[in-house]
Amino acid sequence: MTKILALSGSSRRDSLNQKLLDRAVLGAREAGAEVTPIRLSDFALPIYDADWEAEHGVRKARRSLRPARRHKAC
Repeated sequence: MTKILALSGSSRRDSLNQKLLDRAVLGAREAGAEVTPIRLSDFALPIYDADWEAEHGVRKARRSLRPARRHKAC
């Protein structure tokens, strides 16, 4: 039996990528695969979360990178 771990690169609640993945999971299961879907938002990972940022603002760690962006590598 084919085993698949399915995850989308987006953690947004209404992500089109997640919706497409959900459909693909159904199709793979119908074809006989064993599929384990996971959502990145269920894990405490250092990932970009547009929904969180819209509700809480830019994370402090991200703001600290702004001065570094001004310096271009030679």
